[in-house]
Amino acid sequence: CMELYPENAELLAFKLREAAADGSADRVTQLLSQVPESASTDNRFYHYMGWLHETLGENERAIEAYRDALRLNPFDWRSQLKLAATLRLIGEDSEADRLAQLAVDGKDLRETIMRLADVQTIPMSVLLSMQDYCRRCGDDLVSNGLAKRIEMIQQQLDTKS
Repeated sequence: CMELYPENAELLAFKLREAAADGSADRVTQLLSQVPESASTDNRFYHYMGWLHETLGENERAIEAYRDALRLNPFDWRSQLKLAATLRLIGEDSEADRLAQLAVDGKDLRETIMRLADVQTIPMSVLLSMQDYCRRCGDDLVSNGLAKRIEMIQQQLDTKS
């Protein structure tokens, strides 16, 4: 598939995940060189760039790449966790602790959402957790949107009572 579709972003991301899991810095480097310009806003490629820099002991560059990944997708718990681990290496324990907890909460929230039967009947507790997580990730736009939605649902429930 890579020969037929060398610039397919989904395939590249899949292959990058495999290469990083195998610890192959050379393969990650090769795959990152194939990322098309059209994927410049895909946080996964910045995540793997961070992984590569971290593997090479370039902690400051790894931190920069993980932060870029999180600017593009502030909810990516994997990048939060990797950034936390890299920050810990340079003694930034306070921020590392915050990010590590955020990553655990994001992973747990994702698993909770994936176990739901459908998104039409999402429990209020999950909506509130989502809103809090978005706020803690620094995405006020999504957090505020969820807060409005939650308020609307609560008003509907109040009028039914």
